[in-house]
Amino acid sequence: MIHLEILNQLGGNRFLLMTGSKNLLYSNKDNNFLSMRLTRNKINAKFLKITLEVDDTYTMTFSTSKKIMDAEFGYKIDTLVILKTIKGVYCDNLAKIFTEVTGLRSKL
Repeated sequence: MIHLEILNQLGGNRFLLMTGSKNLLYSNKDNNFLSMRLTRNKINAKFLKITLEVDDTYTMTFSTSKKIMDAEFGYKIDTLVILKTIKGVYCDNLAKIFTEVTGLRSKL
């Protein structure tokens, strides 16, 4: 399963403990991504989605949610805002780039 492989390449359960990441999400249908909720970090990203591309590299998308006013209905709705996207990441650089972008250490 790709989502387990992505998690293992990040550092597995140690990664989750060190970074406080939680609420992992993946798709049985597509089976090519892993998404998670992040703790506080230097770019204020709330979510990370790591997608396996056809060329065997990964795309890392850091995003947050923002409430905006819906003019038609007059109430606030959550909208996903992409903060940073990094394409062409090799598996051995996933944890390193995660640390560079978020400031959260994933290894001792």
